Amino acid sequence: MRACKAKAPMGEAAQYAGLADEPPRGRSGSEVDAVSGLLVGKPPRGGKLDLMASSMHTLGAVQTRYESTVVAIARCDGTPKLEALRARVAAELLQFWPFRCVLDGGGKIGGQPPRWRELLEVDVSSLVSARTLPREADLDAYIGDSFALAWDWALPLWRVELLSFANAPRKSALLVRLNHCLADGVSMLKMFLSVFDGGRANAIDPPRRRRAERKAAPLACGPLDGALSFLPAALVPLARPPLNLARRFWVFVDGLFYGALVPLLPADAPTPLKLPSCQGSPGLSARRVATTGAPIPFAKVQQVKDAFGCTVNDVLVSCVAGAVRQHLLAQPGAKQSPALRRIRALFPANLRREGVDPLADLGNEWSMLSVGLPTHLPTAEARLRETQRRTEELKLSPELSVMLAVNQLGAALLPPQLFAKTTLDVMDKFSVLLSNVAGPSSRTQLLGCEVAAFSFFATSMVSCCFDCISYAGGLHCTLLADAQVLPNGAQPLLRAFAAELDALVAAAREPRAPQLQFDALPWRRLGSLLAVVISLTLSLRYLT
Repeated sequence: MRACKAKAPMGEAAQYAGLADEPPRGRSGSEVDAVSGLLVGKPPRGGKLDLMASSMHTLGAVQTRYESTVVAIARCDGTPKLEALRARVAAELLQFWPFRCVLDGGGKIGGQPPRWRELLEVDVSSLVSARTLPREADLDAYIGDSFALAWDWALPLWRVELLSFANAPRKSALLVRLNHCLADGVSMLKMFLSVFDGGRANAIDPPRRRRAERKAAPLACGPLDGALSFLPAALVPLARPPLNLARRFWVFVDGLFYGALVPLLPADAPTPLKLPSCQGSPGLSARRVATTGAPIPFAKVQQVKDAFGCTVNDVLVSCVAGAVRQHLLAQPGAKQSPALRRIRALFPANLRREGVDPLADLGNEWSMLSVGLPTHLPTAEARLRETQRRTEELKLSPELSVMLAVNQLGAALLPPQLFAKTTLDVMDKFSVLLSNVAGPSSRTQLLGCEVAAFSFFATSMVSCCFDCISYAGGLHCTLLADAQVLPNGAQPLLRAFAAELDALVAAAREPRAPQLQFDALPWRRLGSLLAVVISLTLSLRYLT
């Protein structure tokens, strides 16, 4: 097998006067080996794109502003040597087949479908470049501007830049720009982490706490506790099974119809965070506003999680709900209105089975789930409890499987233009997106320089995207939004996110029993189920 060579460096990149220089073209070959001699997987048979990669490519081909890009950032104390970084990238990233490929036929609709093709040589010297920004504070603007760049489909779909700052010579940032067709966020993160000192060991997930080792949650309450709170204790064991049966039945039915009919359902309420349409005017522009929030101690998230018996995702979704509520109510002339009840968030769901190594199963193994944000509720604790109820029901719902099947059917049967239009119609219905990934639990280094912070930004056809990553005891949150949505910047929205978490921490510290309010929904569900059963019974008796 021939080696995938990293050519000699071609000189430092010019000073800050634009974005990355165009890398050279590689030549094709049927068998490729990485510099390290260790390959991780090979492209799919025939170079065929997976479902999500094919969907994202189609959307980008229809409208270049919808090309799906992810930018990962590592802020470092000190500046690594460019030549050493190129050697590290050649040795580590070229192990993975997506970094050794180009997408033949990319960016086009009609004709032969695009296919992955491995390169015999990958010129790392130009794919990995260096640049100096005038100020460290310019980094977010530089990231936002990078999303306006269209991908050249004849070249590998990744770039690495080593950024230094004229006003902070002892600091630097590693920027990795990736096309989402390469892999999903979980796989991307693990491949990205292999560049740092320690290699692939950085990508090993820490062991999860066993259920028996978890502490009891003093403020936790079950999904039916509110409905049962008014009953005498002796009747609770009798009422719980039929209520739970009705809950599971209607969650299943709701998920079945929601997943199948989501293109026909009404859109979120019009708010300043939601553009009228991602297809028409104004729609999404090519310009993004990227903002990095101050690090948040992850212990705060853990404290809320342990107190309320919820998940990390529950806490983050609730914080997004609180931030959106605060932002909308702060707008000139805003007031409490029914519109706050109709705001939904999308979040990507990993489709891999637990225990499957993403590095051994590269590709886009994910789909989208939606959850209604409880922005209408007045307190942070109430919003968290309602978020927890809704996400728990999503776990019982077939919505994810149904939406994935509908997406597969549409991609297989619909012409690309019609499939893209249908997808844009669906994405028009949602207001925000939340992505959350777990980073290294301890500090890492890049060629001897300590990494102070990790962050990432992911595009979406939704106009406001929250992205969170944990690293070394901290939670690092970013916001990527259309410039038309947040013309005055995104820092107030990120501060509102942190303020919502502080409010939840304050509620978690109060040594009191959960305050339960009567919940009529389980009883309505039970009544509806009984009505269905009675109607079917009478119909069958009449027919027979």
